[in-house]
Amino acid sequence: MHFKQNNFSKVPKKLTVRLNKIQNNNLIVGSEITLKKNNLDIYPFTELPKLDNLHIGVPTTFLPKITQGKYSKRNTLGRTIKLKNIDKIEKSWAIEGPNFGDYSNGTHIAIITKLIWQTKTEFPKNLSITMIPITISDEQVTIRIQIDAPLNKNSKTFYEDLLFFINLLNENIHDVDILSVNEEENANLALETETVDWELLPIGDRNLKTILRTKFGKNFHNNSKNDDSISFFSNPKLPIDHYISGTGSFERYFGMCFQNGIVVLEDFHYGNATYVFNKNWEELSKMSRTELMHLNSSDIERITHNKNWKVRLNYIINSSSQN
Repeated sequence: MHFKQNNFSKVPKKLTVRLNKIQNNNLIVGSEITLKKNNLDIYPFTELPKLDNLHIGVPTTFLPKITQGKYSKRNTLGRTIKLKNIDKIEKSWAIEGPNFGDYSNGTHIAIITKLIWQTKTEFPKNLSITMIPITISDEQVTIRIQIDAPLNKNSKTFYEDLLFFINLLNENIHDVDILSVNEEENANLALETETVDWELLPIGDRNLKTILRTKFGKNFHNNSKNDDSISFFSNPKLPIDHYISGTGSFERYFGMCFQNGIVVLEDFHYGNATYVFNKNWEELSKMSRTELMHLNSSDIERITHNKNWKVRLNYIINSSSQN
């Protein structure tokens, strides 16, 4: 899962959802990413071996550089934490000073006492990151990148450690996921998710407007355009299989998958178009909106929000369902 920000103060909601789906108590903080061979220099880590030296299943391990961010620095150097949530304590120092302000008269020992914050030492974790090539082709390479140490849900420090691991990996590759140590379970979860850019939301009794408020927060505004879109999404002409929520390049989009395979994606922010995918939506939705605007394909329809947009949308959906 790609994240724009470097650090988190709490485990991101998308990763919490992932965590709750994993049954195994033992977890790995890692991710599988696909790198284009002609564009490797855009990635933040520099420890990737030369392409000629990459071999499927052969790992490369490195200690994150302290310049990558504060968690990489803490991982290598540790830190001292001031405990400002508890009372200060007295601390005394012995210093030597001159008698009567003149060292020629000899010296004496003076004791200085001050109130200071109590501290806690966080020792270096020295966690390494391992990269394992999974598939290699002429154009790209898919790599599993993970923190070496597994985590156990039953550990007393599990959530504290999980947050540290997530921040450490994210500031190094800007991509994080939570994986089971059981590869079969990971494979099943991948099938459920369909694509890393979308979160599937089953049909239920929850009000659609509540879902959208949760997704967009303060950026969601009620207006006539929103009401039109919500009305369409709440009462479509054909039965819905499930809703989907964008999490990657389509973060602002919300959609629905019809039982006939058609997918409709809508951005509830003013001025954006509705996309209708007749097929191949998983692949097409990985493209940027700019790429989709210039794509000449019968697999996708882009509908601007003029006064007849719902008429056109219903016509496209019904026509596709009859083919």
